Amino acid sequence: MAKLIDLPRFPLTEKYEPCTGEFVDRGYYDQGLLFCERCGHGQLEAIVPPAVLYGEDYRTRTAASSGSMAAISRFVDFVLETQLDVEAVLDIGGNDASLVTHLPGARKIVVDPHAIGSAEIVRAFVEDADLQPYKGLRKLVVSSHTLEHLVDPGAVLKKLSSVICHDDWLAIQVPSLEAVVHYGRIDHIHHQQVHYFTRRSLGKLLAKFGFEVQRYAYSDVHWGALMVMCRRGNGDTPARQVVPSQITAANERFTRRMAAVELNGGAVDPIGFGAALMLPVLAYWLPNLSHIEYIADNDPAKDGLRYINFNKPIRRDYELYGRNVVITAVGSRLAARELIRQAFDRGAQDVVVPLGVL
Repeated sequence: MAKLIDLPRFPLTEKYEPCTGEFVDRGYYDQGLLFCERCGHGQLEAIVPPAVLYGEDYRTRTAASSGSMAAISRFVDFVLETQLDVEAVLDIGGNDASLVTHLPGARKIVVDPHAIGSAEIVRAFVEDADLQPYKGLRKLVVSSHTLEHLVDPGAVLKKLSSVICHDDWLAIQVPSLEAVVHYGRIDHIHHQQVHYFTRRSLGKLLAKFGFEVQRYAYSDVHWGALMVMCRRGNGDTPARQVVPSQITAANERFTRRMAAVELNGGAVDPIGFGAALMLPVLAYWLPNLSHIEYIADNDPAKDGLRYINFNKPIRRDYELYGRNVVITAVGSRLAARELIRQAFDRGAQDVVVPLGVL
């Protein structure tokens, strides 16, 4: 694999702490994006230990994010385009059971070390979970935005191959490297997502473990995803190849665009709007984001916090009237659109959106 993007001192995300007078800037790893031209697959150069990424302060819940719920809804629509006659749905990495509740089958099973919700819970990483009790069920196995976080997604597919029979279905949703290239969203590369799949690379990986793609589609509702419906089979799916020059060109366009962003500071520093989990990545690409006064956010759980690598307070008691505002939650296009609307509704004078395509 060749390194196409170098990301020195790249920040961790989703890490908050109380905002006090003393600040110790921390939470960085040197990173890079590797790419295999033969199979069309993107992968991080450095693997941050899961205990660092998903420790006791892990707070992500699907239902709490309108963008994530919209992505789940689109995935459900895609899955239900197939006529399904199943007894059970087994969700690998199902978080709070937001996905399985919308799918057919009398039994709903979620395998996730952080799982909660109204389903049968297997609170374990799928690599450690015993799935054999579900082998005899007529089932749909789903995995939404899980494989990309695993160091070895092939190990999971190998395990699933041992319990998925010929009448079963496997539905997967993963980040799309094609979408990253098409929209120039280099900010969608971060430490949590180890893998960046193309239709070609996902098809090859599935074929290696005895799965054949029956249908596929792309979703741009939230971040940009590739969705596939699979069954047992031996066919590989031919697909157009992503080439290195497309990735490097997208990176150059993104870098130029971020360098041209002006924050409309004036006499008073602007206010950031949206304490998104991925805000430190935005600050990495947009260094003058450090000029904001504070970050306005509606989540009471974040009030009075800051990021471990971005020393600006998060405030729920904010006033946007007559102020210049920078949208700082831009990872999800739906979230950014909603914050733009709220900013103008609250009387913001000017609203800066760091990214050009939403």
